[in-house]
Amino acid sequence: MNKKLKTFRPDILPSFIAIIIVSLLTTGFMFYYSPGSLSTFLSLLKQQPALFFLNYLPVILSMLIIYFVTGNSFLGATFPAGIWAAFAFCNRQKIKMRQDPVVPSDLAVFTEVKSLLKNFDPYYVKLGITIVVAFFIICIIEIIFIRKDKKLTWKKQLIGAAVTIGITALLYCTTYTNTELYDSFMVDGNQYFKVNQYVSKGFTYSFLYDIENLKVAKPDNYNPTEFESEEYTSKPDVLEDVAKPNIVMIMSEAFSDISIADDISFEGYDEPLEFYKEFIQRGDVLSGHIVVPNFGGGTSDTEFDVLTACSTRYINSSQISYNILNNNLEAIPSLLKNNGYDTLAIHPGYGWFYNRNNVYKLLGFDDFLSLETSFDAEKQNKGGYISDEATAESIIENFEKHTAESGNPLFEFCVTIQNHGPYGEKYTDLARNFTSNTNLTEDEEAIYSGYFEGIDDADKQIEDLVNYFSNSDEPVVLVFFGDHLPGFSNGMTYFDQFRQDINMNGNIEERAKAYETPYFVWANDAAKTMTNYSKNIKSIDLPDNHIISSSFLGSTVMELLDMENISPFIEYANEIRRVLPVASGNIIMYQDGTFTDMITADEQAMIEKYKRWIYYKIFDEYSFFKE
Repeated sequence: MNKKLKTFRPDILPSFIAIIIVSLLTTGFMFYYSPGSLSTFLSLLKQQPALFFLNYLPVILSMLIIYFVTGNSFLGATFPAGIWAAFAFCNRQKIKMRQDPVVPSDLAVFTEVKSLLKNFDPYYVKLGITIVVAFFIICIIEIIFIRKDKKLTWKKQLIGAAVTIGITALLYCTTYTNTELYDSFMVDGNQYFKVNQYVSKGFTYSFLYDIENLKVAKPDNYNPTEFESEEYTSKPDVLEDVAKPNIVMIMSEAFSDISIADDISFEGYDEPLEFYKEFIQRGDVLSGHIVVPNFGGGTSDTEFDVLTACSTRYINSSQISYNILNNNLEAIPSLLKNNGYDTLAIHPGYGWFYNRNNVYKLLGFDDFLSLETSFDAEKQNKGGYISDEATAESIIENFEKHTAESGNPLFEFCVTIQNHGPYGEKYTDLARNFTSNTNLTEDEEAIYSGYFEGIDDADKQIEDLVNYFSNSDEPVVLVFFGDHLPGFSNGMTYFDQFRQDINMNGNIEERAKAYETPYFVWANDAAKTMTNYSKNIKSIDLPDNHIISSSFLGSTVMELLDMENISPFIEYANEIRRVLPVASGNIIMYQDGTFTDMITADEQAMIEKYKRWIYYKIFDEYSFFKE
């Protein structure tokens, strides 16, 4: 005998009351779970009560929209609450690991999660999956057993849905995109540090405000005709009289020198930077630091800066730079290709991540070798990723293959991946590899030991490549740099413990250090013989501390090799570098090494032109040349 499933049909008034209660609890949870001081936020909230409503309204409106669309108050309350809670969790974890909140553009790289989960404790991965599955099961049960509310006719549903959607759209267009309103609220700490914005103003409000920043706004006074004269668009002839050595450029994952700290010793252990520290003291090595766009992540933004001489910090969008590229872009690979180079990109990670499969073609690379096509994830693995040792072998193997098969010089660009976080349980049975007088927890010891192990392997990679190219008869210029400082899972604890000179909320020098990674440029004997490298390394106009913006590193290499006039834009990047070696958003440094918040009108005009030219190159130059 068939029995009907028992269902529940609530009234409209209790449903509204339940939705109001759940929306308040959800908003309260998001306030409480946000990283930072809850008391600080409550203090700001007391002075600026509008912030509560700006964070609360999207939560209750999302619940009402689902309620009116489905007629199911349980689903209307549960489903949005789960989504908002998931956002709060992801935001907390991202801030802890990378000192960067969840922003709308992160949704475009959500698939990175599946490649990172294998590096976390399996218990927490399983727990997370269980919670997600349970959440969807609850939603399905609500759909099956909860009927449409009493007296909620289809007309009421239609009117309710139309009104709530209309209010949501109106609020978004008039309030959540209002820059003047957003900037009017107080920020605890450095206002240029995005985490402080999100903590002080609330995640929901800040996230919705940043959706507008997915669009790439035109710079002030932008007019494409400014750059359509021969001065900007003329393509230089191939540099016939300039020597063209092979160029091998490597961006090393989370490579830094933060291990150089007073209260950290590697006596009795492998010194993580042993070779590097000796190597950069040589007279034929140009070394220093670049100021990169991000802290703890955003790898593709740094490579974009270096390869294009365009500064990510001067693109008015919250998206990663690679997401906005849809057309061919004049960049160092394409410029070198125009000068007879073969171009090869290597990344022992997934080719789809950061859209590299497509972007590398737009930048002018002939070939791209990725994890899917050219590496063995099982045999070449260390710490969950392809090892730096295997990556160095690939660089050398492909260099030799090119030398045997082609008479053209090679531009070989590689992005390593081994030292990607998290670091705590990255290497099996890894013993502590440093000493310190600072009292550390077991978790902290594991995190720092894991990171130093990766730096040690990166140091060995440098040594292997230098030794190989030193013994090569082929002329090679080796460029090596880090993409960003590591984002530890315990947040800024390491820097508070060992590197107090690196401080997101400190003075401008301390803030700049949070974005500084090492770089070096070196030419082997064959390259020194055929180029003016040895002369140029002594005369190139760099500040004494050799700190420059990441967007000036590639153009600097071009100047070292007498290729600075390879394009008008490369020349202009070097022109700015001579005046403002660091020009990275609100971080500015003069030639004498002085950091500043204020620049002259002429210097500001130079930066504004740089912004307009970057926009033109990305969005309008391709169409102009197509015509």
